[in-house]
Amino acid sequence: MSKHTPGRLKAFNLYATPEIRDQGGNFIACGKDGSARAVADTRRLAACWNACDGISTEHLEQHGLPNFAQTISDMRAQRDELLFALREAQRLLLADAPGVALQVVEDAIAKATGEQP
Repeated sequence: MSKHTPGRLKAFNLYATPEIRDQGGNFIACGKDGSARAVADTRRLAACWNACDGISTEHLEQHGLPNFAQTISDMRAQRDELLFALREAQRLLLADAPGVALQVVEDAIAKATGEQP
């Protein structure tokens, strides 16, 4: 199986039909006509191509794209939980309770990694 054109693409609307070109300016594809929909479609195709940079075609064909919004939301929630645990551990260390602080840290690590505490 041959490889696809590497790198990012850019949509242009300079001629009768919109075009997509690679970073070297080489022609990749064009819209079917000069309509607003064709311009929007070429922009979207280039944006999708660029968003998938680094993901193999085979992976995309088999699995599609991950739900980035959910992944980001999950990562933020995990960050907030870990930050809370760190602040609690800091408070306990300042209160001269290192054993309890260590347990808070170990529990947070276990939760973040899916391991048993």
